[in-house]
Amino acid sequence: MAYYCQSLCLTTGLYLVFCPNNIAYPDIVREGEEDFDGTTIQAYIIPYDEERWD
Repeated sequence: MAYYCQSLCLTTGLYLVFCPNNIAYPDIVREGEEDFDGTTIQAYIIPYDEERWD
């Protein structure tokens, strides 16, 4: 993703991962930020109600 952002001359990218809310993740896994050669990627896990979307 960082290389894709760099190809668009962006310094920041946002990565959203949608997961069913019945999967428990520790808070440290729910969001994070990493720098790759000057490009910052911010990642977030977004829980959703799987039964509502069937």
